[in-house]
Amino acid sequence: MRFWQGTPEADPQLDVNVLIKLAGGVPEAVAYVQVHLAAGLSYNLAARDEFLASGSGTAAELQGLEQQYGVRPIQDVSLTEIDAAAARLQSAFSGDALGRRLSVADAGIAATARLKAERLATGDLQLFKRARDLGLEVDFVGTGRAAARALGYHPRLVIIP
Repeated sequence: MRFWQGTPEADPQLDVNVLIKLAGGVPEAVAYVQVHLAAGLSYNLAARDEFLASGSGTAAELQGLEQQYGVRPIQDVSLTEIDAAAARLQSAFSGDALGRRLSVADAGIAATARLKAERLATGDLQLFKRARDLGLEVDFVGTGRAAARALGYHPRLVIIP
């Protein structure tokens, strides 16, 4: 099973999980990117930093993704802006009765999508759920049981302070 709901007209931002899958040639990531090539693909500075710091990719691999798929870094939103927006997104889950949380890394990924009002593509089911809870437009790029869970997820919206 493959799941994503975005249209090829949307300009999706790719999270670090999609970048890692794309660098590894994982079929669902390649298919997603190919469908969305014409719309333009991007990633934020937080995704870049996590991609490089996690040991999952190198600067050369990231440059290769840029050349092969036209994936571009978002340059009009600074890390300072990302950090401030991420803190607001995290605080939306503060004291949540359901125990939901948004990690620092995931908040940094979602921040630019929120600031730019753009679609986010993620291969992380937890980020997918929290992004939906935040009211963001988000695609799950994955297969199998995780894709089925993403498809069946009903968001419980939170208020962003």
